[in-house]
Amino acid sequence: MWDVFLSYSSRDAVMADRVREALCARKLTVWHDVERIRELDDIPSALADALASTRLTVMLVSHHHSSSRVCQWEALKSLALGDTLGLDRIALVLLDDSLPDLAPSLRRRRALTLNADDASLASAVEAIMNHPALRSVGIPESTLATHPLVGLPGTSGNRFVFRLSTMLDMHAELAAGM
Repeated sequence: MWDVFLSYSSRDAVMADRVREALCARKLTVWHDVERIRELDDIPSALADALASTRLTVMLVSHHHSSSRVCQWEALKSLALGDTLGLDRIALVLLDDSLPDLAPSLRRRRALTLNADDASLASAVEAIMNHPALRSVGIPESTLATHPLVGLPGTSGNRFVFRLSTMLDMHAELAAGM
C-alpha cells in the first residue's frame, strides 16, 4: 500500500518532482507515474490499481491539471473510492488560480497553495503529513479486497469495477466541470 498518489499534469512535472522528493524525505511512500508505469503497461489499469492501494491522493492543481482528462479521471476515481468508504482521500494543492476550473465536488474542499519558494513547499508538505488519511491507521486490506469499486475476487490487482450509476455520475461531473 502506498501513502500518497501524486496526481499532476506532465506540464507541472518540475513542481511534482519537488513535492515527491519532499514527501519521500519525510518517509512517505509516493506512487509516481514516471517510476511506476512501464512502457507496455495498461495505463488505466495501472492508475486504477495505484489509486485503490493508496491512502491519499495529492492533486497538484493547475490550469493544466484542470484541463487534463487523465487528471480529471484520477480525481473522480479518488472521489468515488473515498466516498464509498466514507473517507477523505484527496488533498488539493493549488499551483495557480485554477480552483474555479475544478469539478464542483472538488471546489468545495479546502485547498493548500504552493508557490515556488522552499517555505511554501515545507508548509504544504507539513499540511499533507497532517491529513487525516495519513494519520489514520488506514484501510484494512480485507476491506479493499471486498469493496465493490476495487476488484472482484479472483482477479489480479485492485482494479476498479464500477457500477453503471457510478459511471454515469462521473460522466455528469466531468461534463459539469468543463
